[in-house]
Amino acid sequence: MVDRIASFIQTKNIVSNNLRLQSLYGQINQQIASGVKSETFPGIAEDSKRLLNLESDFKRIEQQTENTVIASDRVDIMFDAVGSIVEQTQKFIGDLSASVSSFGSQGADLANIARTNLSQVAGQLNTVIAGRYLFAGSATETQPVDLNAAGFGGQLYVAPGPSVADFGYYQGNDYIQTVETSDGFNVDYGVTANNPAFEFIIRAYDLVITNPTDQDTLQEAYRLMELGADQAAILNANISQEAQVLEQQETANREELVLLEEQIVNIREVDLAGATVQLSQIEAQLEASYSATSKLLRLSIVDFIR
Repeated sequence: MVDRIASFIQTKNIVSNNLRLQSLYGQINQQIASGVKSETFPGIAEDSKRLLNLESDFKRIEQQTENTVIASDRVDIMFDAVGSIVEQTQKFIGDLSASVSSFGSQGADLANIARTNLSQVAGQLNTVIAGRYLFAGSATETQPVDLNAAGFGGQLYVAPGPSVADFGYYQGNDYIQTVETSDGFNVDYGVTANNPAFEFIIRAYDLVITNPTDQDTLQEAYRLMELGADQAAILNANISQEAQVLEQQETANREELVLLEEQIVNIREVDLAGATVQLSQIEAQLEASYSATSKLLRLSIVDFIR
């Protein structure tokens, strides 16, 4: 039907309004079906830059959190390994004390105990996780402790001493691992197998193995064991603090990720309840507009001159 001149403007406006409402109706229907405000950035042009920044922040903090968790797992394992060494060392101090007093294991028996314990210490310090040796510094593919290394061990103690430090067993380097747990905040963690605490303990065992019947040697081994046990206990306390820092940072990161995710959701995803209400309102407007359009199209010249 051709619009009359008298009703052309009204008809044009109503049709334009109908098209606008139909487009909005379809858009909201699509949002409800997909759950997001728009499948493309142009659809959320006003917030697209902010959304990109939020998503970039989310990915970066998510990666930092994953790295923190990995470091935390390593620290936990190192804590257990060093704790086992401390416990074993303290027990052997008792064995040495009894031997020096002639009430404990003597000679070959004491040497066998020392040999077994030394092997266990090496095993703890050669702990590997996911293909990485934890106590080797940055030489993560190299077993840090080699008790058969050329030049290591066999030292004969001569009173009054002291005995000579022997790091010949160590195959790693001095690098201490670090992890970026958040922007601008790095946490150094872990310890290497050439730490003096471990060297004291390993040297003490080696002295006993080399000369288990010499009282001066046993007393020197006792001195070294006590030093090693005390310093290893301090090391473990430090490792525990590192674990706490990493755990706290992981918690803080996860809280920040939750906040970022909420902001991203608010930009990307549609409020289904609100969208449903809005859809009902638009539907009512469309029905009213269709009704007005129908009435307008039925008007004739007679209606205007009555």
